Amino acid sequence: MSKNALKRHLRKLAKKSASAASSNPSSTATTSSNNNNGSNPIGSKSSRANITRSTGVIPPRAAHRSVWSPPLPSQLSSPVIHYLETLESALRKKHTGSSSRPSVLEDCHGSMIFSPLSGPYVNKGLTSIPIVITSLTSLDLSSNYVSNLTGISRLSSLKSLNLSRNIFIELDPEILSCKNLEILDLTHNMLRCSSKALLIPHWSNLSLKTLDLRYNNKVNTVRIHDKLKECCRGTVLVTVNNFGEEGEGWGERDEGHLRSQLEPWNTAGLRRRLVTEFKGKLMGLEYEREQVMEELIKAYDREGPREIVYVESERKVDPGRCSRLLGLLRGWSSSFKNGNEERKSVKAENYMILTKVEHVSSRNKSSAAKKLCEYTELWREAEEAMYEHDPGFDFTAIAVTHNFKGSPHIDRQNSGPFYGLSLGRFRGGGIRVEVTARVVADVCTRERFGKVDGRFPHWVNEWDGEERFSLIFYRTEGAVEEVQAAIFEVPRTLEEMQEAQKSNQIVPFTKVNGFTAGHDGGNPAGVVLPEIAKTVPPASRVAVAHAIGYSETCFVDSIETNPLRISLNYYTPVEQVDVCGHATVACLGLLLKEGLLPAPVADNGGMIEGALNLQCGEVRFEIVGQEVFMSQLPVRVAALEEDSLKRLLECLRVKEEDLDDALFLPCLASTGLWDIMVALKHEETLDSLAPDFRLMSSLSKDLDAVGVHVCVRTPKNCWKVRNFAPRFGINEESATGTSNCALAGVLGRAGAMKWGERCVFEQGDGMGASSRILVRLGARAAEPAWVGGRYKIMESSSVTESIE
Repeated sequence: MSKNALKRHLRKLAKKSASAASSNPSSTATTSSNNNNGSNPIGSKSSRANITRSTGVIPPRAAHRSVWSPPLPSQLSSPVIHYLETLESALRKKHTGSSSRPSVLEDCHGSMIFSPLSGPYVNKGLTSIPIVITSLTSLDLSSNYVSNLTGISRLSSLKSLNLSRNIFIELDPEILSCKNLEILDLTHNMLRCSSKALLIPHWSNLSLKTLDLRYNNKVNTVRIHDKLKECCRGTVLVTVNNFGEEGEGWGERDEGHLRSQLEPWNTAGLRRRLVTEFKGKLMGLEYEREQVMEELIKAYDREGPREIVYVESERKVDPGRCSRLLGLLRGWSSSFKNGNEERKSVKAENYMILTKVEHVSSRNKSSAAKKLCEYTELWREAEEAMYEHDPGFDFTAIAVTHNFKGSPHIDRQNSGPFYGLSLGRFRGGGIRVEVTARVVADVCTRERFGKVDGRFPHWVNEWDGEERFSLIFYRTEGAVEEVQAAIFEVPRTLEEMQEAQKSNQIVPFTKVNGFTAGHDGGNPAGVVLPEIAKTVPPASRVAVAHAIGYSETCFVDSIETNPLRISLNYYTPVEQVDVCGHATVACLGLLLKEGLLPAPVADNGGMIEGALNLQCGEVRFEIVGQEVFMSQLPVRVAALEEDSLKRLLECLRVKEEDLDDALFLPCLASTGLWDIMVALKHEETLDSLAPDFRLMSSLSKDLDAVGVHVCVRTPKNCWKVRNFAPRFGINEESATGTSNCALAGVLGRAGAMKWGERCVFEQGDGMGASSRILVRLGARAAEPAWVGGRYKIMESSSVTESIE
């Protein structure tokens, strides 16, 4: 059967169904027409079902996958669509088994746009069972919007009942009154997989010969089939997934398998693709989905792997905003001991949806508002990032994910395309989306926005690394945007991508943790050794530090001997800074291991000592065994004005009585970098701090401070501290040398530490990165203090960056 013949055949079915619905003699049957009653079109079946169940009115359908329309001139002139049509045509000519036909707009999504079942067939239907003759033995209520069976018990003679393609989520026990029922068809509904919803074990009261529950997405396991079989006398039909690598839900699908990538399409779509793309035989309703899928996969196997094209926006998100977002996302993910899985079907360590309250149903409005309030800072940063990239893009929710993998699926509830942004230390992990039957696009979202129409099958490509966070901005309400192409920028082939990357430079670096507690914890820093550092000009170093992704990266610019003098420069993902304690400890430890420092002198107690040339001036360093120390400039202290103190309390979200005024008043202090110093009375207050990072960043900028350093004295007579630096994209640091050295100077002036004393500062415990920072005060206030600790060399890696 040709494609046009197939369309004509299905149009007849549509008219027949519409005629049957309009000629129904029941005066109580509730129907819905295509007339727009003022409500917004609803795209997904589940959304329409929920509205129908609650109101009894079928909302107009936004049949974005069902509306057939000829290509518009504006669409045909789209560079993206032209590119995809050209590529698809070339692939058709390459494979002799392909169907021969001219390019049409359908090609942009694999011939899946299909219209004949739209219109009356879709939008007219029953929402309740009409009054019928009680002596009926067979009743067909398929393809309506029936969700309950009230009154079905009156049909005592009923033997066959067809309830397929309705919106049942659970069955009414009243059906058990139909003692003569032999055939019950419940295919293509929305039944829940529970004993209550499926009336287990009460089917033994009936004389059923066939109970057909196929194509209910949630009723798809061997376990539920066996339970039903135990209590039902007849044949039980359940669609069970027998392909282990795909799993039972889309979250379990292996994105590397072609079958998994095709699973999101419905069976009718697979049939059409087999016929229109591969000259396959028309497999009608008598063929099961598995048979159609197998034939389609065989057709793909004959052609070979699908073509991969690449989309990468040239415009990156501001590095400072990326760093702030990454800090917030890390804080969010670390707050859950066993993970946060709001959607059990996805394959992710943590998953959360933040929704604008005005777009939430009244039943869920309170919980949505509470969650949005809890993560206000994350929402604001994400919202501003989106506004800077595309001010006109309207979204109703943000999906927040941590280590999301695979999961080929279609966003059937979306009203239009979505934007994705991913952050963290990972490689790969682009969003892959099917753009034609033979072409898949890999959309890069790492530190840049990628726009994708999620109404096509899409998934996250495999990735490796420590972490991958993503923000997905999408809309499920309002006017439905017409489906055109799955991507919105002209893609490039692999060869074109490789050619474009020839100007990029590979920058090797080593990850070293400074201020470790024993061999664990500490604060990671990137270290770029001299041979590489000299190839990276200062203008490109912030970009390299941003790509490396740690709070600081240290570039070793030169090493002079006799006397030993080392020049270091430090960069955050946002800008250059004068000095960094943990990066210095990390750097000197690596230089020692690499043999770039002279051997320890036995006459000097096995110590290596020398000078460091930094942006803030020259300081001394000492290495003894596994401990590295660096001197600091004498501490300088400045008082806070009353207005700044009020802002400080507001951004820390503490009260004035929480401050330990007896120890010292909040102040500014520096041994090279200025920090705002705060002492609290109780350790519990310190542990529970949840600062407003937006206000803190503004205050730090106004006072020209790096951040806020908060301390409390512990019963062990040491100091527990937390450090916040959102101004530089670091919401919280796990170890800070210069801040603790400055704090020690403040404590020495306050009499809480003795001059010349050595003290331990504990930091990072709440972040899962326990750190120990050692500070040795000078003999008096005018003398420099020394800060140091241990280090651990973690791994060598590299980043690729465009060097100016």
